[in-house]
Amino acid sequence: MARCGIDLNPLDVGDASEMEWLETLIWPEHQDRRDRLRAAAAAAAADPPRILRGDLVDSITGLVEEAPPGAHVVVFHSSALVYLDRVRRAQFIELMHSLPGVTWISNEGERVLPTVGGDLVTPARGRTVVAVNGRPRGLAGPHGQSYEGL
Repeated sequence: MARCGIDLNPLDVGDASEMEWLETLIWPEHQDRRDRLRAAAAAAAADPPRILRGDLVDSITGLVEEAPPGAHVVVFHSSALVYLDRVRRAQFIELMHSLPGVTWISNEGERVLPTVGGDLVTPARGRTVVAVNGRPRGLAGPHGQSYEGL
């Protein structure tokens, strides 16, 4: 199994100063989020994935093409597309639909992917929408604290 990531500014969770920076982004009263961050960072530091510096729209195709023959490729992102402008977001969505044999799992706010959020029967009420290949499958707490299948 291979794990790869793409980030404009990847951080090294094995670097104490970079972990301190990440922890400053968590509100002081949210100890449960800090605990989850530390647990996730420890797991990632113990078995680091390959992280590329780059733009996800420009880089994802190359990563998919690197997958070994017969591999089942899953592209997952969480609260990432909100940082793209509408044009780049549309390009990414089109790209995901054009990659044969790739399972696309998104976890974004309901307004970030309107075609996904518009299909909701259950109101999101501040939660993110977990979708598989553009179809809503669940609602998640915005910081990973909960999940409700649809």
